[in-house]
Amino acid sequence: MVWCKHCGKNVPGTRPYDGALACDLCGRILENFNFSSEVTFVKNAAGHFINVVGRSDPRAFQRAEKERMGKDSREENEGGIEKSEGETDGDDRHAEDSDEVGNLFDIGDVEVKGCFLTEHEKILTKISWELINRDYLEKQAAKEAALKTASEALNASNANCSEYARNLVETSKADVKNSRKEQRQKRAMEAKNAPPSATAMEAVHRTLEKKTY
Repeated sequence: MVWCKHCGKNVPGTRPYDGALACDLCGRILENFNFSSEVTFVKNAAGHFINVVGRSDPRAFQRAEKERMGKDSREENEGGIEKSEGETDGDDRHAEDSDEVGNLFDIGDVEVKGCFLTEHEKILTKISWELINRDYLEKQAAKEAALKTASEALNASNANCSEYARNLVETSKADVKNSRKEQRQKRAMEAKNAPPSATAMEAVHRTLEKKTY
């Protein structure tokens, strides 16, 4: 029921146009909504009702629009929740599949034992591998032997060089010692065979030479 000032009482109302509420008794637009009988409403791009002169929605239609928008929002939320639950179920199934693939605890003891070799089987496997790769092993052995020989030759060469250096030093020392000895003997012989000093200056000069040497 709505109040109609034309009838002076509460009357049932109908909506002959979009956005207008009319009295069922007199048929006039109810003015408590502040609209005249010539007001026409249209729906804009946002889905709201406005009049042709730019007025806002009437209060009744505002409530109706809010209810409609609330209903649409609830439906969208419910749909999103259902979708999220579906995605979660898919993730759970994927996790379960991954666990089944990566779980090795269900393997039996016989299968586990088959994954490991006994000592005898290890020996047979080694012999088989050596037979298959005999050429490679022979080449590797030849390379190792050549490297060992070269290393021994280098060590021997270094040892010989050290011995030669020591001999050279000893020989040099002996040569220097012999040279000094020969010089002393030569000077002593010259001093012995030299004639007596003719002057005092010559005697002093010979004495200084002896001290210098």
